[in-house]
Amino acid sequence: MDEYSQFIEELKRKATIVDVASKYTQLVRRGARIMACCPLHVEKTPSFCLYENTNSYYCFGCHAAGDSIKLVEEMERTDFKGAVEILAQKYGMEVPTFKKGDMESLAALKKKKDRLYELMKDAANHYYTNLMSPKGEKAREYLAGRGLSIDTIKKFGLGYAIDSSDLVKFLKSKGYTYEEMSDARVAFKGSKGEFYDPQSERFITPIVDKLGHVIAFGGRVVLNVDHTVKKYYNSMESDIYHKTNELFAANIVKGINPRVKDVILVEGYMDVISLYQAGIHNAVASCGTALTSEQARLIKSLLGTSTKVYYMYDGDEAGQNGMIRGVDILKQEGLDVYVVVLEDNADPDEYIKKHGYDGMMKKIKSAIPMYEYKIQNVAKKYNLKSVEDRGQFAAEAINAISAIPSRVQAEPFIAKIESMSGINTQTLNEQFEKAKEGMPVKIVVHANEKPTDAYTRALRYILYAAFGGIEGVHVKDEYFDCCRTEETQELYSIFRSRQDELTIEDLKALKDENSEVEKILAIGENVHSIEAAQKMFVDCRKRVLKEGLEQKRKELAVDLDNEKDEETKLLLLTQLSQLQRTIREVSK
Repeated sequence: MDEYSQFIEELKRKATIVDVASKYTQLVRRGARIMACCPLHVEKTPSFCLYENTNSYYCFGCHAAGDSIKLVEEMERTDFKGAVEILAQKYGMEVPTFKKGDMESLAALKKKKDRLYELMKDAANHYYTNLMSPKGEKAREYLAGRGLSIDTIKKFGLGYAIDSSDLVKFLKSKGYTYEEMSDARVAFKGSKGEFYDPQSERFITPIVDKLGHVIAFGGRVVLNVDHTVKKYYNSMESDIYHKTNELFAANIVKGINPRVKDVILVEGYMDVISLYQAGIHNAVASCGTALTSEQARLIKSLLGTSTKVYYMYDGDEAGQNGMIRGVDILKQEGLDVYVVVLEDNADPDEYIKKHGYDGMMKKIKSAIPMYEYKIQNVAKKYNLKSVEDRGQFAAEAINAISAIPSRVQAEPFIAKIESMSGINTQTLNEQFEKAKEGMPVKIVVHANEKPTDAYTRALRYILYAAFGGIEGVHVKDEYFDCCRTEETQELYSIFRSRQDELTIEDLKALKDENSEVEKILAIGENVHSIEAAQKMFVDCRKRVLKEGLEQKRKELAVDLDNEKDEETKLLLLTQLSQLQRTIREVSK
C-alpha cells in the first residue's frame, strides 16, 4: 500500500462516521443502529442510518450513501481532496504532499495493478481449465477423495498446475511479458534462464480479495512422491497481494445478503471450503499468517450490525496457541470473540466430515466466551488441588483477563476464577485493578485455605436470587432436593413459604441464626452489573440442577436395585425415567 493510501486508511479510522455525522445532525441510538434525520435533505422522521462496523452511512429517504469523507464532501460542498484536508485538520493529521511526478507515479502504479489483476484472472481460468481437462484427472480424483463436489470446485475456482512450463506458455500466448509474470509472482527465472511456474503439479486455490480480484494462489501437491518437494506453496507478496491484509473467502462472505450476523475464523483454505460445502457459508481463513490487526478490521467490515466472531482453529497445540495470540487482536477491534474447541486435535475440515452440519452447528452454539477460554487454557498448566498452584493459576488468570475494560464487565470471569481457585472475590478484584495498572499480580494461598466447590457456590448464588437479590430473575421452586445441608434446606424452606415477598434484608436478618447467610451475601454482593448477575444465575441453575438431579438419579438407581416389591419397582422406574428426561432438558 502506497503512502497516500495508508494515510487515507488511517484518516478513516480516526474520522469515524459517528463522530463526523454528529457535527451535522443529532444522533439517536436505536438498539444496534444509530439513526438521525438526514442532513442532506429535509425530513421529520429519521431515515439516516449509521453503520459503525463499516464506518459508513445510508439514507433510506434520499438514498445517499458513503463514508465519512463522502459526507464531508456533500455537506461542505467540496471535492475529495477538500474533504480530506478538512478532516485531516480536525484530527491533527498532515496530508502527504505530492509533486507532479508523484501523481504520475501513482497513475502508473494503478495501471500496473490493473494489468496484474487481468493476468491473475487469466491464470486462474487456465488452472481451472486444466483441472477439468483429461490432464487434470489425478487432481480431480484427489479432490473427490477429499469429499469435494464439482459445484464446490466451481464456486472456489479450484484448478491444477500441470507442470512448470504450462502456465508460462499460456500467459505468453495471451501477450503478457515475463516481467509481468514475475511481478505477479506466478513465474520466476530459473538458473538456466527459463521462466517456470513454482506451483507445478499442485492443485490450486485462488485467493480473491473482497472486491473480487484474484490476487494470489495457494498450491498443494496432489501426489507427494518426491519428499524433497514442498507440500504447500503459497504466492509470494506482490504489488496486489499483501497477505497480512487479506482473508481467504472474504469475497464470498461479503457477497452474502443480508450481511452475516457472525463470521467463523479458521486456519486453512480447505477448512473454509469444506464448511461451505456442508452449508456453512460465513467462514474465512487467514492467508498462512498469524492473525493481524488488518485482518481483524477486514472481519469487522464483513459484519452487519453484529460484532460476533467464532474462532475455530485446529485442535492441536499449535492451533490452540494461535487462537490465544489472536483473540486479543480481535477484541482490540471491538469484536465479541467466542472460541470453538474441537476435540481429538481435529481441524474443521476433519470435524465437519465426521460430524456433519448438525454436529458442527452444535459445536458452534456451545462456543465459549474468549476470556473463559483463556482462563481454561491457563488452568491446564496447574494442579488446582495444590495450594501453591491455585495461587499461581489465579494470578496468571487475572493477567489473562486484564484487557477487559472494567471490573463490572470482568465480574463473571472473576467469579469463574474464584470458583476454580477458591480465592475470595475481594482479593481477585484487588489484583484485577493492579493488573489493569500494569502492576505485578501475586496471590498467596495459605495451606489451611480450601476451595469451595463449584456446586456449593452455585447453590449459594441461587439462594441469593431466591431472596430477591438479582433484578429480573424469578426463582422457581425446583431446588429443595439440591440443598445438601441443614442450613441451605432451612433457607430454602423459608423461600418456599414466602417466595415473592422476600428481600435481601430478610436474608441479612438471618445472619446470626444461619452460618450460610454471610457466605451467600459475599458471593451475591460481588456481582454488580445486572447483565452479569443474570448470566451467572443461568449458569448456576444449570450446574445445580444437573448435579443435584444426577445425585438423585444415582440414589433412585440404588433403590431400584435393592427393591423387591414389583409394584414399588415400577413406581421407582417411572420416577427414574422422568428424572432422566429432566436431566437431558437441563443439560441442553
